[in-house]
Amino acid sequence: DPRSCEVTQKQRGKNTMSARPVFTAVGCNRLSGCADWWTGASHSLVAYGANSFVALYDPESVRLVGTLVGHKKRVNSVRWVDAHTIVSGASDSSLIVWRCDATVG
Repeated sequence: DPRSCEVTQKQRGKNTMSARPVFTAVGCNRLSGCADWWTGASHSLVAYGANSFVALYDPESVRLVGTLVGHKKRVNSVRWVDAHTIVSGASDSSLIVWRCDATVG
């Protein structure tokens, strides 16, 4: 979309453009066990299946904060185990235990 780009400078008579993301959308897979909400003492985070990825959404800042890549087919189930660990299962018969470096909350 040209509205999300800004002309930053002219170089040798040509306009150059830089682009920055202004909106990111990652839809949730349509399964009841495909999302889980972790609430810590000071922060919350939602993990949900988004096609073959696990998306991490921060409801307080209203933004996607990351995606976990590893499954080959649709993610069917996502669960927080604790503030450091997420487990996800997919149609490719895989189960992945994700260990987060930071504590949620």
